[in-house]
Amino acid sequence: MTHRLTCMAVASILSVLAQCVARAQVSAPATTSVSVGTLTRIAEIKREMESLDGSTAQKYFDLGEELAEIHVTYADARLAQAMLVHAFELDRVSGKRDAGGEQKPGLAASACVLLTKVSSARDQEWLLSVAAAVDSRYAGLAQGADMSGVSESLALQVAMVLGAVRAGDGVTARNLLAKPEVKATLTRYERLLTGGGPGGAARIIDAADKWPCSHCNNERYIVKARTPSAAGEAKVCAVCRGRPGLALSEFELVNQLRLESRLLSGIQSSWSAIVTADGDSPLRDPDPRALARAMGVDVTRPLFRDGVWMNREELNSGKSGAEIQQARQPKKQPSLIAPNYSQPRRDSEVPDQPK
Repeated sequence: MTHRLTCMAVASILSVLAQCVARAQVSAPATTSVSVGTLTRIAEIKREMESLDGSTAQKYFDLGEELAEIHVTYADARLAQAMLVHAFELDRVSGKRDAGGEQKPGLAASACVLLTKVSSARDQEWLLSVAAAVDSRYAGLAQGADMSGVSESLALQVAMVLGAVRAGDGVTARNLLAKPEVKATLTRYERLLTGGGPGGAARIIDAADKWPCSHCNNERYIVKARTPSAAGEAKVCAVCRGRPGLALSEFELVNQLRLESRLLSGIQSSWSAIVTADGDSPLRDPDPRALARAMGVDVTRPLFRDGVWMNREELNSGKSGAEIQQARQPKKQPSLIAPNYSQPRRDSEVPDQPK
């Protein structure tokens, strides 16, 4: 019975995720309320980037940190990503050691955490895991990635809490949360609900106490009493407006569905189910050496000139940024066969079918 419920729940979650996760991309503030001062500073940062020479992680970090905080467009976010990745890589490979010969925690882990501000929800948990791999002081942020020790029954109950709260079924949610192990598990993984910050469990528990709707009891409408002159009239509930349950942003909904998928599928090591949900391998190793590739940044090109990241050879070539970009585009290979679709195909041109 538990296995059948699990499969049904996974199928429901994945059908919604197929529509939602694809839209959980790098976020950028709306430009409608951006001040002139912010736009001016962004332009200044881009000019300052022209002086970066690939030698000092701190300079990349400082500019990347500021742009990550005030970015306006997706292009700004990508530039912030690139600078923070360069800062991460320069600091990681610098080999700074303390008196005891141990690697000194530097900017690398901090750059990883800042990258979560300009990265998709899918990548944020992995970035925190990489930060923890570089600096153990960040291990607390990466909690929740490990689902070991959670039984299938407990995982199903936690997932049911999330679904009940979304549907406004506060009675079911409260009954489940009354079990200490359910509340403790929800709290353990609450950072997956918020993208890294605390408070995810408290929001779920608070919502469970508010539902069902006190006015319509989740019926979504109210029927006025029948009178001698008129039949009973149904109207949408004025309290819940016909939509009982916790109101979620798209970001919150995706995070909840991802956590449910992890609980219901990840524990059973269902690789294909999580790949469908995450759009990537669910078991990405938090290897610091894989960060640049995962973020799509070529760390062999640390020089930002003429709007393009380039290496020393490209810088000294005398070509413009546009010319360098054009040279990087893959050349189209001519087709060896040019079919003539203007003439009908003769039977003799149909290849033999295998017997």
